[in-house]
Amino acid sequence: MQEYKWDGKIYEYGSAILKQKTELVINDKQLRLNLVEILKSALYLNSKMQGLALPQLGIPLKGITCISNGKQMFMFNPIITKQSKIIRVSNESCLSVKGRYYVKRPEYINVVYEDIEGRKQIIKETYPHSRIICHEIDHLNGICLPDIGSPTDK
Repeated sequence: MQEYKWDGKIYEYGSAILKQKTELVINDKQLRLNLVEILKSALYLNSKMQGLALPQLGIPLKGITCISNGKQMFMFNPIITKQSKIIRVSNESCLSVKGRYYVKRPEYINVVYEDIEGRKQIIKETYPHSRIICHEIDHLNGICLPDIGSPTDK
């Protein structure tokens, strides 16, 4: 198993790692615990943020964390399987991008992901939690706010 280390750097928009698609996280508990510790550390140091994706930390794997109902969640290999046709325009920021952006996000989403143990989980999240999860999953697909939104300062 490869062990990952985080150098404390948040990769910024324009970095190659933020444009690439990520690899699946294999079902290895030690690897997943290693990634969870990295995500916990990064979110703790950036406590005003509501979520993070591994590519922002220089790790090209499909893993995210977010705060939902006051609890930190960890999702590996997440996929949005359904989303509402009702769209909200949100005002978003990101550790990897300077400024704020208006972005269209679905009112609710259904997500299939794997937990730390490798078990398949299915959740339905509504706004604003759906917004956070969509934002982090975008990072797993090489998408950042400037790619899909418009700056709020126009």
